[in-house]
Amino acid sequence: MKVCIVGAAGQLGLYMVRHALDRDYEMVGVCREQSVAKLDAFSGRMGVIPGATDFALFMVAALENDDLIHEAPAIVGSRTPSALAHAAGAW
Repeated sequence: MKVCIVGAAGQLGLYMVRHALDRDYEMVGVCREQSVAKLDAFSGRMGVIPGATDFALFMVAALENDDLIHEAPAIVGSRTPSALAHAAGAW
């Protein structure tokens, strides 16, 4: 199973990371750049994407609004036009 945890370096996020890794899930965590070091204990066992975690709101809204699916970088991928625009500061 593949899992992405947004806010992986937070208290609940760390619990979820441990839970997923204990079950041998393929894992990626998203956390604020200044919190990446909190995930050092899991180095080599999961991917870490530093960045703003406000995309979680998009993911929740996209559950009911299909028009948002291709607008939220956290849903469609880090190399999509919307993700690249965000990374460039266009948002």
